[in-house]
Amino acid sequence: MREADWEAEAACADVIHHCGAEVNFLYSYEKLRAANVFGTQEVLHLAARRAIPVHHVSTMSMVHGMGVTGVRRITEDTPLDNIELLGMGYWECKWVAEDVVRGAATAGLPVAIHRPHEISGHTERFAWNSGVVLCELFRITTELAPDLDLVLNPVPVDCAAASIVHLGLTQPAKGQTYHLV
Repeated sequence: MREADWEAEAACADVIHHCGAEVNFLYSYEKLRAANVFGTQEVLHLAARRAIPVHHVSTMSMVHGMGVTGVRRITEDTPLDNIELLGMGYWECKWVAEDVVRGAATAGLPVAIHRPHEISGHTERFAWNSGVVLCELFRITTELAPDLDLVLNPVPVDCAAASIVHLGLTQPAKGQTYHLV
């Protein structure tokens, strides 16, 4: 952004919902770091100008991995440890980005973290990002689904977005975490 545009955004924003990320389960942490970690740092830098509340969208999968290699039960208070269970660049980036957001909260910036598990299609339009793993696993045209021992808890995209906006408008950002399941 040009400096004048940056200043204009910093001067007028009331809340920031940060849900931008490069999602790729094959890329390494190093390849995703610029978008997912440095991008989060830039959002926090913008918010810090006037202590603008930031609602950061993360993912539940980065807490302790998922499936048979991960931890099966987590809460909003589960600590961010066991990074060695993540094993994927995307989840590692989201872990680091959350750590950066928590650091900003410690420094006094109003933040909240929202962790959806899996985002699925829209409840009325049925539009779904066909590039995500869950959509690929459930190909409607084949009427087949894999027999996997995984916890699946899809949240329709419109419900996830409405929840994040509602919480952003009604709850003060005080460093809390919300799981969207």
